[in-house]
Amino acid sequence: MVRKFLMRNCCFVLRAIGTEEAKEKLKLLAKSDKDIIREHVEDTFEMYKLS
Repeated sequence: MVRKFLMRNCCFVLRAIGTEEAKEKLKLLAKSDKDIIREHVEDTFEMYKLS
């Protein structure tokens, strides 16, 4: 439960920062071998129309 909360907040903060570097960090996280990380990052990209 705590990991899910932290991952969601991490994605939210990186999206809020909004720099190219922050987007690159999200893209790196999207390649994670951990399902929970990939899912939250993919949700962040879809929710905020990032590319």
